[in-house]
Amino acid sequence: MRYLDENANGFIDAIEYTTLEWKGEQEINEKLVRRVSLLELADENEKKAIDMCELIDPRVDAKPCGWKVATWDGKPLTADDFEGTPNKEIYDTMMLLYANTAEAMWRSAMQLYKTAKDYGLNKSENARTAWQPPTTKEGLAQLKEIGTPVGYAQLLNAKGLRDKYHNGYWLRELVFADFLAHSGLDKRALQKLYYTGRMDELCDFIRANSPSTREGE
Repeated sequence: MRYLDENANGFIDAIEYTTLEWKGEQEINEKLVRRVSLLELADENEKKAIDMCELIDPRVDAKPCGWKVATWDGKPLTADDFEGTPNKEIYDTMMLLYANTAEAMWRSAMQLYKTAKDYGLNKSENARTAWQPPTTKEGLAQLKEIGTPVGYAQLLNAKGLRDKYHNGYWLRELVFADFLAHSGLDKRALQKLYYTGRMDELCDFIRANSPSTREGE
């Protein structure tokens, strides 16, 4: 997956889904699977704003605490490393941002999954398990292809914030792929709602326009 900023305004506005196959040290076979451009999905009155979002400024008014990379032991930083320094507030702000982002990712992923399940669109849920990279040097040396998850049954549980962010990201992508492939609804409308983060509206659109809903009216 490649994220692009085609209008150079500092915000991502295009995504390319590709497959890559290594045929040798220098030769790579690349195939474009799907490309989405927010600028192409935008109406005329949205051209300048469809790819923009609110910026988050984590800065606080804190004086330098004397911490230096040169004296860092290389271990992950924890709250204890900043305790008693002005920068503890910055650390807490970043950790809160991470927690809120992970929780929001997971919440929206489960929202999409529930909608898919309610309307029988979770067709790929039990497809083959996610691709796992080799862990040995020999396996890495023989690696010819890098894949992404296909099924998503293994992503439906999360033990912590890291899982909520990672599993939530892939769960959203894979459930949405099922929406595109099996809902029979306008792909332009689906993509516009999904890639601008309007998950509530996306689920409402599925509910209002799915064949099962129309048949029940």
